[in-house]
Amino acid sequence: MTKNPVQISKNVRSSAPDTDETVIAVSVRERSQYGSVVRQHLVGIDEQLTGPAKVLLLGRYARSKDDVTSALDARYANLTVEFNTVHASKGKEADYVVVLGLERSGFPSTIEDDPLLQLAMAAADPYPFAEERRLFYVALTRAKRSALLVTRAGGESAFLLELVRNRAVKIRSAKGDDITPVVCPKCKKRTMKERNGRYGQFFGCTGYPVCAGTMKLADA
Repeated sequence: MTKNPVQISKNVRSSAPDTDETVIAVSVRERSQYGSVVRQHLVGIDEQLTGPAKVLLLGRYARSKDDVTSALDARYANLTVEFNTVHASKGKEADYVVVLGLERSGFPSTIEDDPLLQLAMAAADPYPFAEERRLFYVALTRAKRSALLVTRAGGESAFLLELVRNRAVKIRSAKGDDITPVVCPKCKKRTMKERNGRYGQFFGCTGYPVCAGTMKLADA
């Protein structure tokens, strides 16, 4: 995940995995569905546990907490659930982590006056969104067992698509179906959509006309 070689390498792997997938991504149609899909995920974990476990719900901004109040307010037999911003979670660990808002408009942040982007750094970093990458890295490595990444269909974060391109994670629907999108090979920041052309169907970048990336269906 860490494209920046300056960063310290660390495998984002479970120390006590419950499943083969330690990093899972789920996509919803609307942000208003975050609470229900996270609660559903936590209920599934809770039912499999025989002892106490801790869950951290992490958001890029404090306002992300409003999206998951139903999951936070729910009662679980074995889980203790807490919300933190990613920045505030540094130094913390939990058995399970849920990273919220992995959308283009949320993570990475592109707001120039974002105070987190103004943190003092020793030198200018040549890698795009370097501080945001560090925060994403922090979020993933808080988990001792597994991490759930929550996104919105059609608005996936560039960081999440990077994981998809590297085959490090699949994106599933709330029902568990594999809905992993095809990432544009040209811009690498958007997904591909089936289109009809003069010579038949093909994949075209959803960022068109800004990005004119195309791909044959057979190459996907």
